[in-house]
Amino acid sequence: MITPGKYKAHIVDHGITKTKEGLPQVAVKFEIVETGNSINWFGSFKGGAKEITAVNLARLGMKGVDPSVLHRETDTAPLALDTETEFELVVENHTYNNKTNPRIKFINRPGESGGFGVKVDKAEVKSLFAGMNLGAKLIEARKKLGVSDIEETDVPF
Repeated sequence: MITPGKYKAHIVDHGITKTKEGLPQVAVKFEIVETGNSINWFGSFKGGAKEITAVNLARLGMKGVDPSVLHRETDTAPLALDTETEFELVVENHTYNNKTNPRIKFINRPGESGGFGVKVDKAEVKSLFAGMNLGAKLIEARKKLGVSDIEETDVPF
């Protein structure tokens, strides 16, 4: 049983299935790196969930705009999603009809984390803040708060 938490996982299968209502949905099977356990993510094309599904399909490496590429006639057919990347899955318990099961809440690419977007390296951080004179503003704010442990020469931007 998979408990709530964050897990590194690879895509091992995907396909198009139908919901109980007969609507199409995408099913993606992940294998958790640490344990070898598998967990499925289902993306809906109904209502507002369609946008979330589209974002996740792009995140998972789907090329183009035709969802039929996700359908696989056989288990040996090529996968249309990124099977090489180690994704981070955020798993939570979900209760439905008095049954509680693990469910994928978020799928993150490497460097993404909980809605913070893509992390950047230190060199890029410096270039992003170049010319903003943020160092002086931080020193001024710290002085107002009575914290004066930083000198202007300590601020990198």
